[in-house]
Amino acid sequence: MSEVNNSAIISEGMTVIRGAITNKNGLVIFGKVLRGSVTSLSEVTVEESGVLEGRLLAKSFDVKGKFSGSAIVRGTVTLRKGCFVKGTIDCGSIIIEEGAVICDSTKTLGEKLILDKLRADKTYCELERGASRTPEAPAAK
Repeated sequence: MSEVNNSAIISEGMTVIRGAITNKNGLVIFGKVLRGSVTSLSEVTVEESGVLEGRLLAKSFDVKGKFSGSAIVRGTVTLRKGCFVKGTIDCGSIIIEEGAVICDSTKTLGEKLILDKLRADKTYCELERGASRTPEAPAAK
């Protein structure tokens, strides 16, 4: 959770239902995101009390709580001891700690295949395009 200072937080006791969350910085989930989608150009973390159900597109993904759905992750997915994962995860690399519970499938794919999958998503492309824009310098007088 190296980017926690800039991360958005879904706090414990908070529930997002059928929402679409997009951000350039990280996201830390202590609460619940149900039937939602999360798109981030940074790290997404599901803490021990957290639940993420739905679709995820992210740079990296750290699961300590519960995740069910589908995920495409450009970098590393870390499945921590005690987490529960049900669904499909396509990622660049994966770390699975002893005691992580996984149902369904995880696949590690090369970076080109992961980027192709991410860039097939309109929301991800718009977010990435917005992040690469630099603000124009004020005109000199």
